[in-house]
Amino acid sequence: MSPNMMQADETPRRLMQSTSLSDAAYAVADEYRSGVWPELKRMEWSQAWKFLTEELERRCPGFTDEEYELALDRGFVESR
Repeated sequence: MSPNMMQADETPRRLMQSTSLSDAAYAVADEYRSGVWPELKRMEWSQAWKFLTEELERRCPGFTDEEYELALDRGFVESR
């Protein structure tokens, strides 16, 4: 299989994974706002953010730290 063919085959899979990451990020943000983790409200935001990005990574492994942070940013905006 040519490299171009592999890349084309992987693109839909990556888009599906990205959608899954977006959905999970929305859920994590919504759960935070709903008080699922009340202990996070007593933490500094940087500690809470670290917990939330790790939770997102646990739910959707295989992305970069930057992708998790961006997805979580969007999740918080979209879950308002």
